[in-house]
Amino acid sequence: MTRHETGAYGEQIVQTLTAGRFGKLGRDSDIVLANGTQIEVKTARKGKDGKYRARLYKPGSQDHRKSDFVVFVLLDDGVYFYVIPTDDIRDRVQLTITSHPNTYNGKYAQYRQESLAWLAH
Repeated sequence: MTRHETGAYGEQIVQTLTAGRFGKLGRDSDIVLANGTQIEVKTARKGKDGKYRARLYKPGSQDHRKSDFVVFVLLDDGVYFYVIPTDDIRDRVQLTITSHPNTYNGKYAQYRQESLAWLAH
């Protein structure tokens, strides 16, 4: 799977689980929920170094700061979700999870979610 296919796959998962619609509306987010919440989806597979990385900001291309939440989708032996309020990572350029989601206990561990259903309400 190419990185573009990986990204599209993550967006499809989040769209399906939240009943959102694909965006590029309003503030240019990937997904817009029925309540108007703007979601930026970032998807990563494990790198050769065992870390999961996603670019959050790239001038003229990607800008997570236009969303309300970033949903970081990690693909490994399962699908794992981190739902991070944009205000908590506004100044970040890259997001990194340094180990398997089941054992990760770094600064983003508090945002790990088993389900995205709560976002749809």
